[in-house]
Amino acid sequence: MAKTDKTEIYERLNKAWKTAVKVVFHNDDIGELKEYEYLLTKFSHAPTKRRSVHLWNDKYPKNARYIEYEKANVGKQYEPLNINEIKDIDSIVEALKERFVYTGDTLIGNNQYIEQSTNVNDSFAVYKSNSVIASKYVAYSSSVISSEYIFGEQDCGNGKFVIASVGVGDLNGVARLFNSLSVGNSSDIYFSHNVEGSQEVMFSFFVRGGLFTIGNMRLQKEKYFKLKEKLLEEITTELLDRKTFKYNIWNIGEV
Repeated sequence: MAKTDKTEIYERLNKAWKTAVKVVFHNDDIGELKEYEYLLTKFSHAPTKRRSVHLWNDKYPKNARYIEYEKANVGKQYEPLNINEIKDIDSIVEALKERFVYTGDTLIGNNQYIEQSTNVNDSFAVYKSNSVIASKYVAYSSSVISSEYIFGEQDCGNGKFVIASVGVGDLNGVARLFNSLSVGNSSDIYFSHNVEGSQEVMFSFFVRGGLFTIGNMRLQKEKYFKLKEKLLEEITTELLDRKTFKYNIWNIGEV
């Protein structure tokens, strides 16, 4: 993959971030993508950097040798160990140390505009993310497949416009989610958990076939949208002020 200017990569993601914000929060602009790194990295496993490369996690040895995937000689053949090198386990390990080189920045297939990411396959515009397949406009996320406009997400399949969530999406997809967990075949879901086959749900739990629902209470359409806009205004006001949010789907029940 040809090298691309880092500023250009970020600007593409920042523009996509502002599009997602408008779609999810009905707000033209709540600030730059980089201002929300703290909030968005709460929900995903960001790549770990060892020396000059980015890796899947932080379990790799700190003092090992590392190389970019595209520079690795994957097919290189080594001679067998000699008799002195196999006399005991310590000797074997010591001999093998010289042959081990870990690869990072793993980009496979047709990728464009990738920065500080690894395990990326056939994707476009990916920033500080891990394990991304057939997706575009992804930042601060991990384990994303066939999705677009994904920010601060862990485990997302067939998703569009998803921000700060975990474990969402399925074959039927999800769209327009914020701060939600375990959501499938649903759209316009905010601060909710375990939602399936639903639309327009906020602050609700274990919902099936929900519609115009806040706090597991179904409302008249007009009442719902009036209250939704008020709640979205409160959310975006706090995001603008603090660049994070005091509540999330895991701490609502905190004593």
